[in-house]
Order: sequence, then C-alpha cells, then structure tokens
Amino acid sequence: MSEGKVQTRLVAVGKDAPIGKSPLLFYAVGRNKLIKVPAENVVACMEEIRLLETVVENYHAEIERLQGDLSNYEAMMMSYDEEDPEYVRYKTEFEKNIASGQKKVDKANQALREILVSLSSLDNESNVIVELIPIRRNDGNAQSFRMCYMRSQVVDSLTSKIELKTIAQDGATSLADDVLEKGEVVWASIYSQLKEQAISKTLKTDFTWFDEWLKKDEDTIDLCKWTKELNKQLNFKYNSEADSKQQSSDGKVELSGEAQLARWTYGASGLTGELTPLEGKARLKANAEAKLSLFEAKGSIDYYRPSGGLKLMYELDDKQVLQLGMLRVHAFISMSGAIGASIAAEINVDLEVAQGGIKARGTRGEMVPMGPPGSQQSIILMEEDKNEQKAEATLEAFIGGKAEAFSRMQLEWKSPEVDHEFKPFAITGAAVAAYAGMNFAGSFNVSYNNGRFKIRAKAGICLGLGASGEVSYEVDTKLLREFAAWTYYQLKNTDFVHLSFIEPGAFDTLVNIFTLAIAYGKDITEFMYSTTALVEDKVNELVTNIVDEVNDISYIKDFKAASKRAEVMQSIIDSDDDKLAILLPEAKSNLIVLLIKSDSYDKYVPANRDYSVLVSEFTVFGTMTDRKEAIIKLLRYVQSVSEYRNIMQRVKAVNGAKGSWEEGEELVLKYLGSGEEDYPSPISSDYPKELEGIKSRLKLASSKGTVVVKNDSIEYLRQPSVDYNFMRPCYNQTQCMIDDTEFGYA
Repeated sequence: MSEGKVQTRLVAVGKDAPIGKSPLLFYAVGRNKLIKVPAENVVACMEEIRLLETVVENYHAEIERLQGDLSNYEAMMMSYDEEDPEYVRYKTEFEKNIASGQKKVDKANQALREILVSLSSLDNESNVIVELIPIRRNDGNAQSFRMCYMRSQVVDSLTSKIELKTIAQDGATSLADDVLEKGEVVWASIYSQLKEQAISKTLKTDFTWFDEWLKKDEDTIDLCKWTKELNKQLNFKYNSEADSKQQSSDGKVELSGEAQLARWTYGASGLTGELTPLEGKARLKANAEAKLSLFEAKGSIDYYRPSGGLKLMYELDDKQVLQLGMLRVHAFISMSGAIGASIAAEINVDLEVAQGGIKARGTRGEMVPMGPPGSQQSIILMEEDKNEQKAEATLEAFIGGKAEAFSRMQLEWKSPEVDHEFKPFAITGAAVAAYAGMNFAGSFNVSYNNGRFKIRAKAGICLGLGASGEVSYEVDTKLLREFAAWTYYQLKNTDFVHLSFIEPGAFDTLVNIFTLAIAYGKDITEFMYSTTALVEDKVNELVTNIVDEVNDISYIKDFKAASKRAEVMQSIIDSDDDKLAILLPEAKSNLIVLLIKSDSYDKYVPANRDYSVLVSEFTVFGTMTDRKEAIIKLLRYVQSVSEYRNIMQRVKAVNGAKGSWEEGEELVLKYLGSGEEDYPSPISSDYPKELEGIKSRLKLASSKGTVVVKNDSIEYLRQPSVDYNFMRPCYNQTQCMIDDTEFGYA
C-alpha cells in the first residue's frame, strides 16, 4: 500500500448476512462504549462511512498522482542536459501534468474540507469524528484490522449506545482509568466490561453470536488482537527511545476525539494489507513530509518551501538584476490533535512570525499557482515593494484555526561544496521578540547583534511567492562556517559587487572574525563577541602588536612584533583549504597587510624563512621566503580579476581607507621582491613573477555556482562561466540543526 493512501474496502461486520440486513456492533474508541447500529440504519451508516473514506481517499490519490509527476520532474531536472532534445519534450509534458495535478488536488482538497465544515469547533463533543472498531469480523486472519469513522452527530442519530459498567475507584467512578493503565490499553478490562453485557437482552436478541464470541480463544478475538498489537508497538517505540526527556509511559495512548480526527485526516490508519491504527507515515505531497505518532496523536511535518528551491536575485542601483543562487526553508512543525488534523488536510501551511516564535496554522487557501518546483524567483529589493504579490486565501481558517502549532525553521542554500545540494546556514531563534525591534531595511537584511549574525527577510523571499510577513533567523556557532561560505559565494556569484543587504557592521565583523581566526590559528567561533565593537577592538590589538610597533623605538618591541608576524605567517601556511577558500577579499587584504609590514629585525627571526637546501623549492635565496609563500597561498584562492583588485585596493592598512588597486599591488610586489635583487631568476624564487602569473590567469569575471578552487589548478581553468546546476532545483533532505527539545527535534 502506498504511503498515505486509504483503502476503501470495508470488512464485513456481524453475522454472515448481507450488510443492511443485520445490525452492526462496534466498540467506540476513546468513549468506552458499545455502539449498536439497528438493521434499518445500517445502509445509512455505511453511506456515512464510505463518504468519509471517499473524500480522504480521493484527496490522497490526487496527491499521490501529483507527487508522481513532481518526482518525475525532479528526476528529469537533476539528470537531463538542457541541450538534450528529450529534455524539452519531457519538461513540457511534466509541467503540463503538474499544472493539471495541482488543480485536481485543489478540487479534492476542497471536497475534503467541505465534509469538515461542521467540525469547525473541536471542543464541541456533540460533533466530532468517532473512531469505531468492528467487534467481530468473519474469517479475519490479520493481526490488525481496519477501523471506520463516522461523525458523532450521525452516530447519535442512527445508533444506540450500550453503556459499559462503571468501575468504582476511591468513591468515584471511572472507565478510562480502568481501560487505560500505565499508558496501555488493558484488554482484560475491556473483556470484563463486555462480559458484563453478555446477559443483555439486546445483545442476545440482535447478536446471537456474542456469547460464543466471548468464549473464543483470545488470540482469535479481533478486538483483543488489536489491543495487543497496539501495546506491542507502543512498547517497541518507547523501549527504543534513548532520550530520557521523552514522554513517560503514562502518556502513550491518546484516545480523544481530536486524536481520532488526526488519525483519520492523515489517512494513515494502516499498514500494508489490512489497515491498522498503530502507526502512520504520510507524504504531504505539496512540499512536505508528515509523520504522525497515531497512538499519541502527535505529529510533525518536515516542510520544504519552496519545493526545489527559490531562485534568489539581487537588484543593483542601476536596476540590473544579478543571480545569487537558490534558497529554501526547511520548517519543523510540531503538532498535536486538532492542529495535526488541520495541517494534514491542507495544501498550504501558513507560517506566521509572532512574538515569541514562529507559529503554524492550518488554512483553507487554495494551492498557490507557482508552477513546477524550483521555478520560483524572488528579487531582493532595498526599498519596500508596495506591489508585492500575495496569495489570497479563498476561505477562512477552519479546524483548529484559532489554535497554533509551534514551528522552527532553518534557512538553507544550494551549496557547490556538496554537489549543489541544500545545506542549512541559519535557524530561527528561540525568541523572535528578542530582536524584533531591530532596524529592518528593504526585503532582506543581514546584521550582527548579541554575538550572532541575524537575517531578517520578507517571508516571500524565503518561503516563495505568496508568503507574507517577516521571518527572522540567526547564525549560531555551529553554522558560522556555513554562513561565511554562503556570504563568500554570494559575492563570487555577483563577481564581488557590493552587497548592500549585508549591513556594513555585519560584513566588517565577519571579515574581522576570519582575520583573527587565521592570524591566531584558532577556530572562527572563538571570536564571535557580543558586539561589533569588541571584535574590532580585538583586531586593533592584533594590529598594534604586529604593525604599529614597527615604528616604535623599543628594540624589544620591534623584535617581538617581528616574531608575531612570523606566527601569523605560520598560521596561514598551516591553514587548510576549508578556511582559505571562503576567506572574504577584505580578510585576505588584512592578512597581507600584516605580512608585508617589516623592519630590520624580521630577517633575523628564524621562523620568517625556510632554510631548505632543496633547489626545487626555490627558497634558498631571498628574504623571508616563508612569509612570501604565505602571501602567495592566500592569493591562489582569488577567483577573478575583480576579487584581485578588491584585495589590492585595501592593502594600505588593515580596515583602512581604500586606495587604488595599482598602489596596493605595487606595495605587495615590492615586498615579494625584497632581498632578491642580487639573485638571478634561476636561483631565486622570484615571487613577483609568481604574483604576475596569478594575475595573468585570473578570469575576467568569476564563474557562478562553481566551487572555489585554487587558480593554478586545471579545474579552475575548466570551470564554466555558469555552472550547469547553479539555478537548477534540488530536492535533497537535510538534518535538523535546531537543538531544542521543546519541539522534539533535539
């Protein structure tokens, strides 16, 4: 059986007589009642059951068909070359099927919701979905079996209830405590209650098989098998849970009306073959994967929006639009009871930013006609867009519309470093209100506050066309490297133009954090101080110790500064590709400034040069050859002429005023050639020539969507101007980076 699909076959109930000719007998889950359906009402009840099953099945069937087209489209987009003639044919065919499938899902969803109109108030126990278990089946061999569902108003009007005996406990009466014990369903209690009814005249008259049924071996009684199977799966789940913070066994079984509705709405009440209420896994085919613990009536949705990713653009002052790459949101929505049912029945999930967190609601909006996955585009505007297109919900919120399900989200980018798959680089904070008052300019904004990089965006930028409101993210320590990579690649994709959506203070802080990390040879997270000023102070301290003391009259300080410059050099040489590949141009400039500052003491510091006797290394002659190697190592990661000039124009001083790139280049060339004037090229390392070689092989514009590689590599020369996968949709699943047990995702 396909995931999430509900079969319509109903098992025979009662004596071996055609349905409609004999009364039916059910056990009402969560109500501890026997439900008798008189023979004259059997047909009407069966019509009710089939009505509910039909709308659920049709909804999931249309979703399943749509998912098939989406999957085919995804596979084609990931595997076919756009120049392949088959690509155009398949693309047109799938896009047509997807558009048609979206309309059919909308229609089936509308029919499903119309059935639920009378359930708009879930706290009204007079009209909820009632879960019924057939007391007896003919020749049933499965360990678990199908329940059916009816609206309680229909149950009340067409059936009669056979009250089970109440059990006295400490002066009070209780049924639930008798049937539910330590979080499990107690078959012995149910059996004893049913046995009390064996003498009932009603049962003897209408269900002549009841006495014999009670005398059967327990392993052949359907209701007993259902109870044991449910408890077995409950125990299996909880015994395998390693997290001590999970719910206690007393909370295993949820038999409320809301739980019943959640199970029914998900259409996940079964396993392969005959159906069971024991576990459920359903696909919400419109960009989400739903998982439901049926016995708890608690669920979660891993919700990817937009499906395939959103093509992010950046508008320059001259109205030129540049491609940045692709983003998407991975939302983790925690649900229970009615909220789970509401969201499960919906195509769209309304994610709303509110004080205290992100919240999700089930809405009655139609599917937003955004076309095939991965086709959506959004432009970062620095001014408010008054004409922002929004999806209009056609109907008001329904089931659980007033209640809220908490959600957390992570912002993901399609990274060239992992074969163009999505990776998270920011997450929603525990409390949006903590920085809700911050200035927010334009439709997308990156800032730095309280030791975290903050990203605030119009919801449409992150969630796709049609979303409204704002979403706030932050970058914690475990995501700092990924955020830095995202920032560098945004610059690379635009050939290092100024990205005004990143606030100057935030950009400078990222530059300074990497400058410090490389200079001191430490992890970048060690320098995420609470304010931009503190980070800047740490850089100033570094500069004072390394650069400013060059002009100090103290010989001891001069020698100490020379030694510190040697330490920076060694840290760069020891740095791995992972850090240097995403080093912002300004950080490269800062480090070069630290390296080229020198005085008469630098040549006496042993660490400043390599005394290797291997002629092949070209380091026998010259001055401070290892320092020069460190500079060349930094510049081997430059990706274009624009980045090179960006670096050179800032060489005059750390975080200082910009000069011309020619002036900066002249300073670097002068240092690289120092001490080599008296040695001819064959026996000298000739670092100025090596710099000229780097400059000559740089591309005029950096390639878009390609991974950063050394510019002296064959791979660099072979990279296309735009990678084939740069703006193609991707559908990989990602792990949750949010460490928050409140939402059950730790």
